[in-house]
Parts: sequence; structure tokens; C-alpha cells
Amino acid sequence: MMRPHRAFPVLTVLIVASWACSLGGAGEVEQATTAVTPATNSAEVATAPSVTNVPPGEWLELEPPPPGGILDALQAKVEAGGWTHEEGLIQSLRIFTGDMQPEEAFPEAPNSLEGTGLVMEAMGYLASGADEGGRADIERLLTILAPDPERLLEYSVEAQAAHRRGVARQKDLALDCAALWYDGFPSGQNLQCFQYKSEQWMGSTIRVFIPQQSDLIWGFQSGYAEAAIAAVKNSLTVYSSFTINGKAAILDDVDVVFTLLETPKGDAMAIVPFELAGTQGCRTMIYPSAVLFNEDNKPSDGDFRIFEQTVAHEIFHCFTAWNFPDHWLAGMNGAYKTLDWWLEGGAEYFSNLVYPEVNIEWRWLDAWAFNSAKERIVNMDYDNFGFFQFLANRIGNNGLLGLFAGVKPTADTDGQAAELAAYPNMPALFDEYARAFIDGTIADTDGSSLPTSPAFVLPEYRLVVDQATSFHLAGPPLVLMRYGFTFLNDRHYLLQSTPSGSAGSDEARPRDVTGAWVDLPPEVMATCAPTKYYYVMTSATPPAAPLFETELVIDKKAELGCDDCLIGTWDINIDSFAEYAEAPFQETPGLYQFDSAGGLWRYHFRPNGMMTADFDFFYTYGLNQENSPFGNDIKIDGQLTIEGTGDGTYASDGVSNLSFSLVEDSVAITQEIYMNGDKMVDGPLTPGSYGYSTGASAVYSCDAEAGELLLNFVPQTDLPPILFDRVSKTP
Repeated sequence: MMRPHRAFPVLTVLIVASWACSLGGAGEVEQATTAVTPATNSAEVATAPSVTNVPPGEWLELEPPPPGGILDALQAKVEAGGWTHEEGLIQSLRIFTGDMQPEEAFPEAPNSLEGTGLVMEAMGYLASGADEGGRADIERLLTILAPDPERLLEYSVEAQAAHRRGVARQKDLALDCAALWYDGFPSGQNLQCFQYKSEQWMGSTIRVFIPQQSDLIWGFQSGYAEAAIAAVKNSLTVYSSFTINGKAAILDDVDVVFTLLETPKGDAMAIVPFELAGTQGCRTMIYPSAVLFNEDNKPSDGDFRIFEQTVAHEIFHCFTAWNFPDHWLAGMNGAYKTLDWWLEGGAEYFSNLVYPEVNIEWRWLDAWAFNSAKERIVNMDYDNFGFFQFLANRIGNNGLLGLFAGVKPTADTDGQAAELAAYPNMPALFDEYARAFIDGTIADTDGSSLPTSPAFVLPEYRLVVDQATSFHLAGPPLVLMRYGFTFLNDRHYLLQSTPSGSAGSDEARPRDVTGAWVDLPPEVMATCAPTKYYYVMTSATPPAAPLFETELVIDKKAELGCDDCLIGTWDINIDSFAEYAEAPFQETPGLYQFDSAGGLWRYHFRPNGMMTADFDFFYTYGLNQENSPFGNDIKIDGQLTIEGTGDGTYASDGVSNLSFSLVEDSVAITQEIYMNGDKMVDGPLTPGSYGYSTGASAVYSCDAEAGELLLNFVPQTDLPPILFDRVSKTP
């Protein structure tokens, strides 16, 4: 009968593999400044995210973005004493009538000049504002901005009936028609300013008014009227599939009007001047910037999809007015800026749902990265598209619309924060959102991942540790609060955190080991280079609740050695592995047979104390016992397979001892065992069932000149060390 210890070669291989699973990931050197306590309250963005230009191991650097929308810029100037509220509304409306440029109105032009929120706020002032002269100016400007489409019919001819005029006359016509915007298109002028197209779709009437010979007036190719109709159709098709708390979505008629007003500089693309929800169809005013944006960024001639996603954003505003009349009415009564965290952020998300492959909402990636590091969700706007993408991935689009419906209109953003915090399971959802943002794993509508990794950390929240110290840290509610720790090298640190205040979640992971979230580690071993960690604190409590806080105490346990010889990439030496596997059977010749081994068994030692182990390795062997107690010979054939990646940390005393700590285990170990040709075992192994831990230690020797690393995992036995050959000095 075979003695139990005769299986030792198999188990020792498992032990080594399990130890390797606990080895760690990457990170580089970078200095940082001391953190301060985060604030609880407070937007030129390209479609290519800044994360694509981050040097390896460095923190992402971003400049503070300009105000997100025109209402943000208006509010900032009012708070700075530059305008009264009504003056701000009037001057901002003049931007859209062509009387003023953004740089004349604001010290810093906003990221977006979409005017829907501005028009809503202006309508609210028109209804209840105290300044009679201000109301008169606002009424005049709104009439110019959004003429009644029924008046435009007198100045329009159906597209198929349109006829060409001489070029000179067309230009004169453009001037005449543009002037009529300021007069409200009075009757009796006998001018054909527009072509219009009309179609029925899903019970809705879609009308598009586009200037006659728009290629001469605006300088763009034909096809945008058709593109506008296609965008409305696609939007209504997608939006009609939704239910809101079990009720079918409401759709209505849509008018799209291409304005003849002078376009402001910047991205003033469109306005939805919806007077009163539920009483009429929805009007969308299109500015030349929406066309120019498509012309400047389209991948090929005849591609209108960028323009069409812009229209889809506006149609979601229509959808909001049709289906959330109380919220829309509150927006008209002065609460639009309070609600635009989802009115605008939701429109960005849902427009991408109509056009998943276009992604013009990526313009807001940098603003999202910067603002989310310090602002509550309810204090952001367009840049919330990614938060809603995450929520829709978890609770579905109907669930997201149900959330919008359940967040009652309130007088301020504190009220909105309380409403959002009350949504079922929001603390857990928000914590998951924070980790997915840091990891860059939020799936976009096209199936790709939103590029948010490496994540931005505000400079004042990048904490450098080189000695015993303490930090008082906080996780304000509904803020994706993250800190960046840099532990300087050659030191062993001990960490202890004591939470207080409201309930919250806090997790940490090595900066370059995606997904390896754990509680803040009790110890960090930084060897030849600094080690970096993300530390995230999240909570979803009402604003009046106590702040979620923690007191973090860090002690320096000891100095660590740095062995530069270890740094690099190492592969197992198969001959050495065979010698190791055969060693326990030297006393019983013929019992054990090493058949073969091969594939990848690789370690990456990094200077910051992180390590990665990569496996795609197999090992086959045989065991033979003649005249067993069962009266026959027994032949065992086995194969062990190790696949996957493990991450962790290591520390060296600089001489001969290594210690390891698990960070992330993604290694699978499987085996097949046949006895006399019959399969006895086939499946995964659970390393923990063999009684060893995910942490381990080894005695080692490293020869830099020869490029050889000897690792002895069980020095208390007579088993030989395993040899690893250097592949590269680069980890």
C-alpha cells in the first residue's frame, strides 16, 4: 500500500502554485502632497480621454474644467456679484439671439452652451419675476429664440415643392428671413424662408423646418433635414420601449427648426423651449454649431450620426417633459439647475443609448473625472452620464427612469441628495459605482468599457507616507471620494483605521492591480520603490446625517532591504522543477515517474514591492505500485494544470529571506488522475483544503550575473530549491 506522504510531490507543487497566486502587481514612483479634509459641496473637453496619455505609474493630471453648462457660468457670475439673476438671464439669452458672444458675457465660457436649461429658467422668471422691465426683455428674447412653428408654416414650402432662385436672390432671401426672426415672422411677407418635411411615426407627427438652400446660408451639405427626421424616429423608437413604474412611456409630436440666428461661438447646438408639459408637441431649435460639430468630427462623408446623437439628447428633454411633467414644471419655475443633475446627465446617457457607437458624451470624461473627485452627484450635470450608465447596467433603463420619477422636485440640491440617498440599496450601488469607476469597468452602451482608469485623484488628496503619521479622512455622502497613498520605499508600514459617524464603505487596492479591492491592508511593505494605493470612502446618507469619517494611524515597523537582483521577470526552469518533483522519491526507485512539464510559470518582481505570477502550466507524472494489498498492481497517471494570474506583495530582507502577502488570486488549479486507466479525479482543487495560507515565505538566493533565482519554499525539508531563469530585467 502506498504511504500517504508518497503524494507529496503533487501537494508541494500545489503549495508552490498557491504561494505564487499571492504574488503582487505593478506600480511606480511618484511624490505627492499632504491631503486636506474634503469639501462636501461645491466643468474644453475632447472626445479622447486624458487617461490615454498617463505615463505608467503616474497619477492622472487634469486641469479644473470650466463651468459645465451656461447655467453654471451664469450662477457663478451672479454669486461673484457681476450680475443680478435677471441680468444674467437676459445677457445669457442674448448669446443665443446672436447679440453677444460667450467670452463677452463670462470670464470663463462654459463647456456646453446648450440653452434648454437657460430657457426654462427664463420662463420661470417670466412667470414670477419681480422686475417688470426684466420680464419684458426676457419675453422679447424668448420670442426671438423660439418662433411658433405654426407661424413658420406661412414662410415654408414643402421640400418636394421647393424651387431654386438665383444665387444672389438666395443670399438676399437669407438676410430677409434672418431679420424676420427678430420681428416674430409677421403675416403678409410672401417669403419662402424654409423647406419643411413632415412624417408620421409611431403616432407622432415629425416636422422639420430647414432654411432654403442651407448649403449657401450655413455652408453645409444637404441631408441634415433627413438626418434630423431619422434622429427623431430613432429616438422615439428607443424611448417608446420604456415603462415608468409600470406605465407605458408617453410620446407626442416633434418640431425641429434649424435657426437662422447667428450662431454663438462654442458648442451652442440646440434648445428645447417647451412651454408647458403635456399641452403641445415638443419644439427643438437647432443651431449651426450642431451641424458644424458633425462636419468637423464625422468619420466619413455622409455620416450624420454625431449630429443625430445631438438631436437624440434634445428629444430626451421632450421625453422628460412628456413623462415627468411635475419635474419639468418645477424646472420652469426656477428649479432647473437643481434638477439638471439628471435632466442633463440623463439626456447624455439616453442619447447614447439611441446611438451606442457614437459616444459624443465622451466630451465629458475629463469633467466627470475631475468633478466626481469632490462633488456630490447632485452638484454635477452633463458629466453624470457615466453614473447613469452604471446604474442602468445594474437596475435597467426602466429602473433608472423609475429613479428619476421617484426623486421629487425640491428647492435645493440638499433636498435632491436626500431623495437620491433614499433610493433602495443606494449605499451599496454607490460603493460599487466607485470601485467600477476606479477600475475602468463600467460597460458603455456599445459593450466597451468607459475609459476612467487610471482614475484622477485631486492633488490635495494624494498622501505621501514615509514615517509614522496619522490622517483624518472623510467620505462625504454621494461623493466618489478617493485618496491616493504613496508609501515610500525601504519601509514596512502598519495601518490601523477607526471609523466614526454615519455608515459608509471604505476599500483599498494597489494602484495597478485592477479589481483587487480589500479592506485597507493592515500592513504595506514597500521595497525598492514607493508603493501606491487607491483608498475609496463612500456613503449615501442624507445631508443632515453625521459625516462618515475615519482616523487612520500609520506606524513604521522596520526598514526593509532592497535587492535589485530580484527586480525583473523570471521563468521556471523545467529541469529544476523535475528535480524538485522527483526528490521525495529517491528512496523508492521505480515508484514515481516524472513524465513532462511545460508552459508558462512566470514571476514579475517589481521595485515597489508588488509582484505578479502568470500561469499556463501543466505537469504530468506517474506512480506505480506492484503487488498492492488489493492483490493487483496499481498504476496512477496524473496531470496537474495551473492557469491564471495572481497578484500580491513581497518583501526582502536584502539578504536571503522573502515574505509574501496575497492581494488578488485569479489562479485555477485542476487535476486529472487515472487509476489503471479509469478516471478517478477530474476537476478543480481548493488550495485552502490542504491547510496552507495565502501568505508564504521562502529562502532565496539571486545571482544577477548568471541571471538565476533559487527559491526554497520549504527550507525545513531536504527538498531542493527551484531554479528560475531571468527573462528580462523589466518587470
